[in-house]
Order: sequence, then C-alpha cells, then structure tokens
Amino acid sequence: MAAGAAVYFFIFPKEYSGILKYGVLFGSEAELTVRNPRVLSLAVIMVSAIAIPIQLLELGEEIGWRGYLLSFQIEKYGEKKAVLVNGVEWGIAHLPLIYFGFNYSMSNAGAPWTNMAMMCLTCVVLGIMLSYVTIRTGNCMYAAIAHGALNVIGEVPVFLTNDRESGLLGPNPTGLIGMSFLIVLALHQLEQRLAAGELWQGWQSQEDMKTALVFLRDDGSNITAAALYQRYKHLAEKIRKPESRVHDLRHTFAVLSLQNGDNVKTVQDNLGHATAAFTLDVYGHVSERMKEDSAARMQAYIDNMA
Repeated sequence: MAAGAAVYFFIFPKEYSGILKYGVLFGSEAELTVRNPRVLSLAVIMVSAIAIPIQLLELGEEIGWRGYLLSFQIEKYGEKKAVLVNGVEWGIAHLPLIYFGFNYSMSNAGAPWTNMAMMCLTCVVLGIMLSYVTIRTGNCMYAAIAHGALNVIGEVPVFLTNDRESGLLGPNPTGLIGMSFLIVLALHQLEQRLAAGELWQGWQSQEDMKTALVFLRDDGSNITAAALYQRYKHLAEKIRKPESRVHDLRHTFAVLSLQNGDNVKTVQDNLGHATAAFTLDVYGHVSERMKEDSAARMQAYIDNMA
C-alpha cells in the first residue's frame, strides 16, 4: 500500500502536500510536517501491527465473511471461484455506504457509480488476500489482524494530499494506482494454482488447506532441503560468512534469546535440551557476558547516585 501511494504521488506530485493532516480525525487542525516519508511509512506499519481495537472491530466482519461464509462457498464452487465470489459479494455489501459518499470523494467523475465499481474491485483484491490468509491458517483471526492493519495503513495517504479527498486512482489503496501492488500480490496465488493445472501438488481440498505450507514451489510441492540449503549458502556468502552452517542459526537464536533477557529455562525448552544445566554449559560464555553487563549497569547506577 505504501508503494502504491508512492507511485501515485510520483505520477501526481502536485497532490502531495508533505504535511500529515491527522487532526481531522480528532476535529482539530493538528498536522505534522513529513521530512522523511520512509520513516513515516515504517512508523505507520508498526502502529498498524498493534492497532488492537481496530483489529477487534474487523474480527466481526472476518468471522462472517471469511470464517463462516467462505467455507460454504468453497464446498459449493471450489476454492478459486469461491474466493472471487466472496470478494464480489463483500464489495456489494459495501455499496450502500459508498453510494452515500463513504471512502470516496463525491466529486470523482461518474460518482457515486464509479466509486461503487472501484469499491467492488477493492473488495475482490483484498478479499483474495484475506481469504488465503484464512485458508492457509484455518483461522479468520489472522485475517482480522491483516484487515485491521490494511485499514490503518490504507487511510494515511489521503491525509498527505492537499484536498484530503480519495480519488478513483488513489492515493489510498481504494484507488486503482494505490492498490496496484496489492493487485499483483492478490493474483500471485491464483496464478500459481492456475498455471500448475493438473500438475498441482499442493492442497486439493479445504481440509488440505488448513495444513498447507506457506512457502511452496510453483507447482505446489514442498521446497526441497537441498534448495533451502543452497539458498542459505548464497545468503551466507553475501554477508561474507560462507562457512556458516544452517545449524548455526540455532546457536544464533539461543544467544540472542539470552542476550535479550530470556531466562535459561525458557531457552532450554525452546531448544529442546534435556536440562537447563546443559544449556548453561553450552552458552555459559553468554551468561558471563550478561553478568559483566549487569555489573556495569549497577556501577553506573551507583555512580549516578553519588
């Protein structure tokens, strides 16, 4: 979504104000000068991940559309058609609100009818993504989290415009340019499934989808251990650590866990060690360093008191 907004403002630079006029959300004139759009994008993404109240609101919608209705549609139409039908019906359900000016500017050409058509397209695109999240995880809660994040991130670009109006092209992801990258992402899974045809080796039924792996080859089969190893070694060479082994990731995890405050018992359980004593024997050097850091912090505290 951030990429889509960036493309929109690149094409229409006069639309970009450089000022985040967030005060309109609270009935004030509060605003923030955006000196670094990348920092703003990162901050918004981080906020969207913990926007729990919004995610809880979206949970009700996801329970109905993806948690309940989608399963019946898959049984009746099959996976691909069901995902598309679900998105279209979801869009139709929004049309009364769009007709009265929700989400889009009524000054758009052909409004409200063009606004309604664009909303249907938006719901199909987002519906594909949210449906696959639900299908892959077997739980619509994750779709609700994604839905909430989409809503938070998606509403920001319009507050960076001069007129604060959402058009048919953008900058919000409810516009064609704003959602361009989402369209590519949404079509990816559908294209994989269609391209494989009878050679598809991935999920074949709704029950299979619940346990399907997230990362697959183009034909739906599992990625081989050899392929993963080759990719790992390629990344290791890029960071100038060609001697690194896959098993070293386990040690990295353990060291970072201890350094960031996990107790030894927790690390032992995560690693599957028989005893905490064994974990201490292997990673005792980390514990010693943590003791030194602790002593240094205490010394600094005492010095400040003096």
